Amino acid sequence: MDSTPLKAAFAVGTGRCGTHLIAELLGRERDVKSCHERDPLTDTFHRYCRWYRLPVDASGYIAYKRRNIESDLEQARISFEASAYVAFAVRDLIEAFDARIIHLVRHPRAVVESYLSKGAHLSQVGWYAEPFIQTDPKLALGVQRHTGFHHFLGRIAPMGDEFSSWNAMSRIGKLAWYWRTVNEHVAREAESIANARVMICRLEDLDHEKYLEIASFIGIQASLTERAFARIAKKRPGKQEKRLPAREWSQQERDEFAAQLGDAPMRFGYTL
Repeated sequence: MDSTPLKAAFAVGTGRCGTHLIAELLGRERDVKSCHERDPLTDTFHRYCRWYRLPVDASGYIAYKRRNIESDLEQARISFEASAYVAFAVRDLIEAFDARIIHLVRHPRAVVESYLSKGAHLSQVGWYAEPFIQTDPKLALGVQRHTGFHHFLGRIAPMGDEFSSWNAMSRIGKLAWYWRTVNEHVAREAESIANARVMICRLEDLDHEKYLEIASFIGIQASLTERAFARIAKKRPGKQEKRLPAREWSQQERDEFAAQLGDAPMRFGYTL
């Protein structure tokens, strides 16, 4: 593999956690070529293989990412991509590109509320809207009903004995499981491979001062003014217009939400 250092950075998370916003903010910097979810199908295929531990060689995926990064670097000093789809590729990206990773986290209640309404106005098949059809939970999940194939690939499920009880849960319980699973996975990867390469940022803390820290972390001196930051943040790229607020959840849904999260929110400074 080419050992030439590439200046690449990524923002990862659960989705509905600010990836669109951070891509928009950094896209205003002259030194950064920024994008949001560059290639969902490619990234979710890699995610699917990593999650279900399929024996698929990753070198083609890394080469694909390398070409994109090199193309970005022809236009700017830093290649930046924000995408929840690459949350299970953190180790690959750090090892291949010495990449900096921004781990975006948002309060689980807000993430779940947002996912419950995601795509509803487009008549999309919602996240975990239907139980999955699976005969042998020891195998990787087969194709399910979907709006886009990358949606199916990205909507992971547990394997083995856990699958049946998980599949019987409400959407809220499943989404809480998803929040914990993704955030704990990224945190474990950071601890095991290169903690200094990963910066955690809670969306609730993302003000102009925190943005300046993020810019410094990926190797640039930000030029975005506080006024410009506020204008973009107020617009909130990717915002959902309608939500099912937690106060309208059933008692069963509330119980599943708390049980699936366990003490994971505390790790990131959240209380339920």
